[in-house]
Amino acid sequence: MTKSDDQEPKPPDLLYVSWGGTGRGAAFRRAYDRAAEEDRRIVYLAILDEDTFGDCEAPELHLVVEELTWLLEAQVRLVDREDRTTEVTTRIEVAIGAVVDTVGDAVERLGADLVLVGAPVPLVHHESVEALGRVLAERTGASVELIEPGAP
Repeated sequence: MTKSDDQEPKPPDLLYVSWGGTGRGAAFRRAYDRAAEEDRRIVYLAILDEDTFGDCEAPELHLVVEELTWLLEAQVRLVDREDRTTEVTTRIEVAIGAVVDTVGDAVERLGADLVLVGAPVPLVHHESVEALGRVLAERTGASVELIEPGAP
């Protein structure tokens, strides 16, 4: 029996998603706390969606990706430094594309079983947050939850 056989398998990564320039630090902190409670790693997927960033040319989009990555890395460092008992391994991914397809691809690639969507949520193609949650759950097969920054 090897050492790795003795260890409990880690739960799948938790996927936190934000798009449309609506990301809030408080929502990410709640997702981070959830990952800590469940002893999970977290992947922060920031999507440059076509509705918000579709008119950007490739050179501009490249700069937006670089700046957003830097900003999110700083946000993660700030959350890591807060008074916490557990540090959560966090990976940042910035993707360009349609929200539902990008989230679906990420869930499939990561094997994630939980998608936390940071509020507020832009509802360009969906009549409600609940409808968007259903579409994401159907596309991914994962549980989808909205993370409200001010909720308990």
